[in-house]
Amino acid sequence: YLYNLYGVEVLSVRSYVQQARVGQDKPGARLPKPRRWFRPRASKKMTIEMPATSPFIYPEAPTDFTAWDKEMMDRAQKSREKEQKAMGSEGPRLPKEDGKTLREQAEELLKGKKAWRPGWMDWDLGGRPRGEVGAGVGT
Repeated sequence: YLYNLYGVEVLSVRSYVQQARVGQDKPGARLPKPRRWFRPRASKKMTIEMPATSPFIYPEAPTDFTAWDKEMMDRAQKSREKEQKAMGSEGPRLPKEDGKTLREQAEELLKGKKAWRPGWMDWDLGGRPRGEVGAGVGT
């Protein structure tokens, strides 16, 4: 792998699994329970032996990320963070982004910009939304 990717010759490879320390209960627990043991995830480590004639030099950090589609990954990460925030304990208190707030709707009604109409008038007896005449939505 190292030879094909970086052109580095390797004499030997040693790999081992390093276990993490055992602790009581999960980390971050509010009240750690006695005699409830938890071991964090182990990590795998590898050590290679290289000939002294060719030292390993780290490659330069890439500047063009188009091959990895970094923009799409950043948008997906931002979307995941937004969803996690909405699903968390603060979620119900966050304002909705897609619609008007109740305050804005009340102000429009009080200023006369919009007339009040009961919600049941927007639906027909079959449970389908009523549209404008000729809109093609329901009848």
